[in-house]
Amino acid sequence: MKRYILWLLLALIVGPLLMAPEAGAYPFVEVEGYVGIGAAPVSNGDGTSTFNDIDYGFTVLGADPGVEMDRVNLRFDSQVFSSVGSITGVKTVINGVISYDDWEAYFATGPSGSKYAVIESGTPLEEGDSVEISLSGLTANDQALSSPSLWSGGSVWGQVWSARDTEYGMDGGVTTLQVPEPGILLLFVFGTITMLLYTRHRKSA
Repeated sequence: MKRYILWLLLALIVGPLLMAPEAGAYPFVEVEGYVGIGAAPVSNGDGTSTFNDIDYGFTVLGADPGVEMDRVNLRFDSQVFSSVGSITGVKTVINGVISYDDWEAYFATGPSGSKYAVIESGTPLEEGDSVEISLSGLTANDQALSSPSLWSGGSVWGQVWSARDTEYGMDGGVTTLQVPEPGILLLFVFGTITMLLYTRHRKSA
């Protein structure tokens, strides 16, 4: 009986270790995701605001030898975004060379109703390479722009993403907001204040 228990414990410990490589979840690449806002949002007067110049970028910070990134999924939660607008451009930087026609991007809808931007490769990305998509008409709920709890990443503009590599490993995280240029930052602040004052004026009226 004791021997049986010993073999059972050994199987429980060693079994998962032997099966782990088959899971395909090990991140063979390390990726960083970020979002950059190029202009202040335009208030729609209905509790939403539209961003017409916004970029999402993903950079490969590190990779195992011979492994490259070939796909990214970026989630747009329905409680934050009322419309994802359109993808206006896809840019890659591979070995320092910019290309606009190597990767493609499109929107897909998940089971929960949230939209995903699917970004797929022509040439997979190695360490130091990056891919960026540009969006226009991305519309967010005004409440979400000041409520981190509404974002699945726990912070405003913290959107969940996942990256796949050529060994079918996965890396993932949430996007971080890039600090815009000073002039754009002032324009963004002014636009946000104007939007809030307009919303308050409509409520009081």
